[in-house]
Amino acid sequence: MRKTKNITLIEDGQELRFLVKQMPAMRFINWAGKLARLIGKSDMNLPQAGQHDYSVIADALKKHGEKGMLAALARLDMDEVQPLINELLTCCSHISGPNSLTELNPDLVDGIISDPRTLTALLRESQC
Repeated sequence: MRKTKNITLIEDGQELRFLVKQMPAMRFINWAGKLARLIGKSDMNLPQAGQHDYSVIADALKKHGEKGMLAALARLDMDEVQPLINELLTCCSHISGPNSLTELNPDLVDGIISDPRTLTALLRESQC
């Protein structure tokens, strides 16, 4: 059974509610491997790529903090980073009413979230 969590974010004084489902195990391993390779392209002095030790990501977060990680990713080609962001979005659904869930995707997210900080917060929280 995959973990789920409800997230409430405040944007312009309004509550935005989301349901986040844990990414399937194999999909996460592939996603984390792609992220580790992208981080390895940055100048963050991480262990060599190909170790298949995905704690590299957690260690990098501890060492450089979230802002440092975002700064490193910002130096990468957005064409390489965007698919990873899009994949995280697929784990998130917007709760717009008692029985109304809308699965997020790149085409829908801008109609729900307008502030980039809110999107960043959701992506950060989406890692169940």
